[in-house]
Amino acid sequence: MNSFPSLRVQGEQNYTDNTFSPMTFTTILHLLRLVELDTNLALEFSQVWTVREFQLGDAIGNVADTETSNSASVVSLVCKGQVRLLRFDATLGREVSVQLLGVGETFGADGVFCLSPFCYRAIAALAIPRVSMASCVSIAEIAVSDLKKWLPRLPDLELSLRQAVETRQKLIFLKTATELRLQTSQTLQQLLPYFVKIEISGGTSLQEATPATKGRFWLMHGSISNANTDIDMSVSQIELQVGDSWGYPDMTLPTGSAETDLLVYHLPKENLRKLHDFLGKYRAANLRTLELFP
Repeated sequence: MNSFPSLRVQGEQNYTDNTFSPMTFTTILHLLRLVELDTNLALEFSQVWTVREFQLGDAIGNVADTETSNSASVVSLVCKGQVRLLRFDATLGREVSVQLLGVGETFGADGVFCLSPFCYRAIAALAIPRVSMASCVSIAEIAVSDLKKWLPRLPDLELSLRQAVETRQKLIFLKTATELRLQTSQTLQQLLPYFVKIEISGGTSLQEATPATKGRFWLMHGSISNANTDIDMSVSQIELQVGDSWGYPDMTLPTGSAETDLLVYHLPKENLRKLHDFLGKYRAANLRTLELFP
């Protein structure tokens, strides 16, 4: 289901060309400059990219959640227009916009740079309203197999791509799997620095690794065994799913241990106050979220 009526998905109707426009070459050159790489490599590097043109609403592709999937076999660079990334939110029962990318930003092949990434869908969007519909979005793509050959020569580019993927996956998680889905993607983008990623080894006690006095925690990946919590002197079984949270201000912690290695996002207590103050600036629009963080 398309949650954005103005962005009519037209399928894979696009034009592929190996001939670069000056704009495409400039964008690749800019990408190298951003990570302070040798721009003398730009011409040679550009030869392994392919240009594709899209109209407004065209589906650029489904970015799968495994590195080996065919749809995750390319990294894409926005050269003209914008690209909107969508993911289905099971709680809302519809797709939601998780990120809007502009010229010079990349997407795709997330599984190359992180484990078990969340999948998403990309569609062509516009940077300026009422521009010509013809070929309004230009994407340059590089096959992962080619990119891997280049990364030893461009180590800072690999770091830049990895950071972009981590930011995107963090945003997708908070926007579609947690109670923070009430916030816009633009707001969440500003809140991302408050959340700290921590890794918990399998077998570790939750009470030991995630004390409520340290802040609030969200399960992003992994599973927890024998989770339960004491409520009014009785034991009530709970099952923590991806997206569930625990910790401050609720001082009753779930017991149990990490059945597998866990990836958890931590909102330290001091950052929780910063988040509360930030959302408090727009209190009328954030009342429901502020109730979660008194």
